[in-house]
Amino acid sequence: MLPSPAIAQTTNDDSSLAKLTVTAWIEGRDLFYITPADIRWHHMGSLPSSKSRANVPTGLVMATSDPDVALSINWLAPYKCPPDNSRCNNLEVDSSVLPLDVPLPSEYQLTEFEVIQGRQSLTVYQYPSAGNEYTTIIDFDDEPRPGADWYVVQLTFAAVN
Repeated sequence: MLPSPAIAQTTNDDSSLAKLTVTAWIEGRDLFYITPADIRWHHMGSLPSSKSRANVPTGLVMATSDPDVALSINWLAPYKCPPDNSRCNNLEVDSSVLPLDVPLPSEYQLTEFEVIQGRQSLTVYQYPSAGNEYTTIIDFDDEPRPGADWYVVQLTFAAVN
């Protein structure tokens, strides 16, 4: 886990993503990438999030600074698995990219990270910055526990002035 960067001056932008709640069924370890325009999974071992337990989708709730504007979707992240391993079992593999219906500001910061549920480690692996093109990475690490479990995290974002 990387240290948290200094908090920059922020501004409210009602047209951009302010909060993102992610609900995922995790077995093994998965990194969740968030950029200003899209999201994706990077699976590190065991079964990818959408390949276990009868293809459970990732639940996403996206909200803007306006409390009346929110979008909830279930995303069944597709992975390119080889024909001889159609579930990508024990492979390191990326999901497809999902464009955000409510995008983040092009320059943003993570202002709050709240773990709502998780039996093992759920941490910020990378904070957004100009040096990483404002990409946040969340580490969902269910190892070494056997089987899978539900993980829920809520992230709060703000534009950087």
